[in-house]
Amino acid sequence: LTKGVKVEEVNPLIPQLVEKAKEHYRSAKKCVDEIKEKPGDVDFNFHLYYAKGNIYFRNLAVVVGPDEALEIFNQTALAWEEALKYRYKDIATEQNLEFLYREKQNMLSGANMLISEKLKNISIAKPPGQGGQKGKY
Repeated sequence: LTKGVKVEEVNPLIPQLVEKAKEHYRSAKKCVDEIKEKPGDVDFNFHLYYAKGNIYFRNLAVVVGPDEALEIFNQTALAWEEALKYRYKDIATEQNLEFLYREKQNMLSGANMLISEKLKNISIAKPPGQGGQKGKY
């Protein structure tokens, strides 16, 4: 579909949207960090720690450096491990942890670049009608 399409420029909205995403992820992390477990409420506690793990995991994509990446990686793992204490055979949580540990080196080594760095390299073709042959697509 994109074969033969010339890449000309970076979409100017991308950096703004990336910054907005970073703000949302960090805000979600801050909110979920304030929620405490409810003693005796197994269902609530499972969902709390599962959600914390998911939110921490999303924050791995917008971390600034390796120290922060390691801290958030550990928070993610601990949250999902805590969720398993409340529902020890939850397949989704087990799969999340398996993926997290399998990809640990990539996530912490820089192979998992910042979203903003990845998106800086994403370019878009010129909009229709600005170059190319008319009537071809």
